[in-house]
Amino acid sequence: MIALVTETLCCLNPADCAAYGVHMIPLTCHRGEQICIDRILSREESIPGGGGFSVPPSEELYRQHFEELLGTHDGVFC
Repeated sequence: MIALVTETLCCLNPADCAAYGVHMIPLTCHRGEQICIDRILSREESIPGGGGFSVPPSEELYRQHFEELLGTHDGVFC
């Protein structure tokens, strides 16, 4: 069995990911000193005032997710 992985910037909604077994790695969203994890908070709780930016998951975060998934899957496709 192969694990499918994407980051939260993808066009899939969480319900589709759950239905198709796609694992999401969250982006980190920044605005000034405020930081939130994309799609962990409700989509309605965006960073107030706009003007923020998203940071892709780090190499270490990918590694952690991949290592966990490789404990239960034959491979990972990202």
